[in-house]
Amino acid sequence: MMRSAAPHSPHHHLRFYVVVATLIIGSFVFFLLMNGEKFSFTGTTIGDLTGSNVEDQPEGKVTVEKAALNKVFKDEVEKNNNEVNLALTFSNSPDVSKFAELNSLVLTFDDLTTNIKINDDQLEVNNLQQVQLVIKDFKGDFDLTGKSLSLEGSSTRIEVNGVALQSGKEMKIAFENLDFKSLAVEGITLTDVSLPEGDGQLSVGERLEYSLQGDALEVYYIDGDMSMTEETPFSLTGLARGIFVNGDSLTLHIQ
Repeated sequence: MMRSAAPHSPHHHLRFYVVVATLIIGSFVFFLLMNGEKFSFTGTTIGDLTGSNVEDQPEGKVTVEKAALNKVFKDEVEKNNNEVNLALTFSNSPDVSKFAELNSLVLTFDDLTTNIKINDDQLEVNNLQQVQLVIKDFKGDFDLTGKSLSLEGSSTRIEVNGVALQSGKEMKIAFENLDFKSLAVEGITLTDVSLPEGDGQLSVGERLEYSLQGDALEVYYIDGDMSMTEETPFSLTGLARGIFVNGDSLTLHIQ
């Protein structure tokens, strides 16, 4: 007498579908990583373009590809309002030429040859060895090149070595190419900051610590504080909507 075949257990079918689904998802994520795509499981998007074949490509082609990727990323950042906490220390400083609004600017300098105009009157500092200039609630042109600063705008309060200049209203202030020893800015908002290749440390939120070695950076829509001293050439903290790290072996973009 022939026996009929036992029916297949539904658990075997379920296990089969789980295995297939896992393989499909794993293949998809692997494909994204291999092609430099970005993905997100947490709300902060992190992507990388590893340079596995960079050495085989002409230098000009690699530069063009990275520039194109940076432009695409910047366009994406402009469309979203996601922000991440940023802390950066770096061996090089950016060149910034923007209209800026900031809460406080503190400059320490011993360059007494630069003309500083306040309400069109020259500020006399010739009898001082070193000057600490404090500018509150500044609005105007902010031009930073290396350790030289130019300003032209207005401020609600100006102090020289702890002594406040009284005017009873907003004061105009202007100077060009003032060489400083240290700079501290609080509450500045900039659409972008470009840093040339250098070394440093980048922290994003509480999840990412990245050592920078010969990397260039782009920071988009930063609202925070910056400082420059002899010990730390440049530091930046605050909220940013996008960070683009561009190195020889890795391009990292966070938004």
